[in-house]
Amino acid sequence: YLSRPVARGPFSVPACLPDANLATRLLRPGEQGLVSGWGSTGFLRRSSRFLRKVLLPVADQMNCINSTEHVITDNMFCAGYLMEEMDACTGDSGGPFVVNYRGTWFLAGVVSWGERCAAEGKYGVYTRLGNYLPWIREEMMKEESGRSRNKSTTEAP
Repeated sequence: YLSRPVARGPFSVPACLPDANLATRLLRPGEQGLVSGWGSTGFLRRSSRFLRKVLLPVADQMNCINSTEHVITDNMFCAGYLMEEMDACTGDSGGPFVVNYRGTWFLAGVVSWGERCAAEGKYGVYTRLGNYLPWIREEMMKEESGRSRNKSTTEAP
């Protein structure tokens, strides 16, 4: 939990959760996603002092699987460029992969892992958020339910 709400502005806007159909659509090969974080600016470099962002295309799932010797499951997807030095890096894990759909930003993935950073012939690997939507919504309902219960028992009449 945050100690205070984030002030919304031109550089801080919420990302929405998609429904299952939109979650699939957002991760079609070629769709562009924005990744942001304070991770390293290159392999074995220090973390960034500034929040950085990079726009990365979603890769075809078979190309993703064929680009690595590691296991790529249906809970994962790849994004990035095979020949350009743009990628998420160490310290960005857990950060957002958001896609702008009709003027609204949607959370489509979570930075997971990669082989080095922006390594030639390698993509970044992300968690496919859509596969976890039922669990996320269930957890959100628990939180809302708990908050309602706490309010009713702690507030004066």
